[in-house]
Amino acid sequence: MQERIEELEHQQSVDRELIAHLEDEGVIDRNKIANLEVALITCRRIGTALGILMAQNQWTQQQAFAALRTVSQTTHRKIRDIADDVLFTGTLDVT
Repeated sequence: MQERIEELEHQQSVDRELIAHLEDEGVIDRNKIANLEVALITCRRIGTALGILMAQNQWTQQQAFAALRTVSQTTHRKIRDIADDVLFTGTLDVT
């Protein structure tokens, strides 16, 4: 688990460097950068939550995402919020 966290932190560092480079080149502006950073963090958190669910339940990636989506729809919460719950608790709470 610690190895995965370190890998994600390294990837986040690489992503930030790329975003800074794009900004320096004038390719993207500050608002787009902020949106990209949020999207990258959200994507990684969802991916990590999927991995946890896959390992715990022997699910495929599609099955894990379907479970996140189902809980999201039944609780009227965003998938990223459900994924954060999985990261903090290690379980998918369906209540």
